[in-house]
Amino acid sequence: METALLDKKTEKYIDNYTIAGIYIDKVFIESDTKKKRRRKLILISSIVAVVLILATVIAIYFYTRYRKELKEDMDTHYDKMLKFIEMENYKKADTECEESIKKAEGLRDKDMKELLYHYEQVIEGILEADEKYNTESYSEAKSLYKLVLDEIPYADNAGLSYVKGKLDFISGYESVNLSLDNGDILFDSEIYERARERYNDAKNESRKIGYEEGKLKAEAKLLAVDQAIAKDQEGKQAEADKQSKNFQSANDMLSAGDEALSKGDFLSARANYNTAKDLLEKSGESAGLAEIEEKISTADKKISESEEEKNTASGYAITGDEAFLRGDFETARENYEYARRLYVKLNDEINTIQMDKKLNDVQKRIDEIKQKEAVSSTATNESTVQQTSESESSSN
Repeated sequence: METALLDKKTEKYIDNYTIAGIYIDKVFIESDTKKKRRRKLILISSIVAVVLILATVIAIYFYTRYRKELKEDMDTHYDKMLKFIEMENYKKADTECEESIKKAEGLRDKDMKELLYHYEQVIEGILEADEKYNTESYSEAKSLYKLVLDEIPYADNAGLSYVKGKLDFISGYESVNLSLDNGDILFDSEIYERARERYNDAKNESRKIGYEEGKLKAEAKLLAVDQAIAKDQEGKQAEADKQSKNFQSANDMLSAGDEALSKGDFLSARANYNTAKDLLEKSGESAGLAEIEEKISTADKKISESEEEKNTASGYAITGDEAFLRGDFETARENYEYARRLYVKLNDEINTIQMDKKLNDVQKRIDEIKQKEAVSSTATNESTVQQTSESESSSN
């Protein structure tokens, strides 16, 4: 339009209507085209945005669903593991524990992984100890079960009763064999009534712990004692030889009692001293009886002191528990330490482990309190410094 108006060569007359038509055509038609393009761009952008939002929502949904299913699978395997532990089926418990660990690693659940690793160590330790136990390698099994006891407190005491039961059986097994061995010594020395007492002890202990083989051995030996008593004892050795043998056996048992006493095994010491006394009486020697009586008295005294110390340790532990419950953690720690020292002295490993766990728990509480106090102190110092700065600023 501008060209037409300014062009001098244009001879034709351009009326107002023509100019208005050109203007409308240029302004409104071109504006509608731009608007259509803009609307199209907006529509495309909206569609892309909606698609992206839907894709994000769908991805979040499936990811959340995947984690939920993974968590449910982990919890399922964990519950199965606990049930198998309760059923004392540690092979299947081990399998479920491994599956739980895999799920926990997938979830990156650090706390659950740490707990499951403790469970795994306990379960695998029990399986290893059970292998030795099942082959009657009780000495090796005993050492392995004691190692497992160190780990059990960190696995919510899982398998504690099972391990204690195994250790109790092994202790009973050792007691049965000690009674059988002492009975054999007395039997060989023809002290049949005393031998019968030892064999009866072995039989009763075997019944108590369910040790069938030990019971059968004791019954066979009791039968042999009865047969020996029923028969007229024919001298297999000269009287002097028998007395010498009894005297030597008495000395051997006396040495065994001294060794047991030095190791703190007061019950075995007393048993050995009583056997030595029986043998010495049989030998006809009376010179060493007073010494043995004194040693028996010493062993009895040690046993009594041991019981007193055990009661004292239990009292400290109870006092510590009471202090812990009312929040007096320093007093609790002090009592737990007293109790632990006594249990160590008494060679009571299980209670020592329990005290270690309680000391660990109470130390955590003390550390938390100190940390809170440190944070509070820091905040107070910062507030004081800020107030001082503001005061100095006001003064200036």
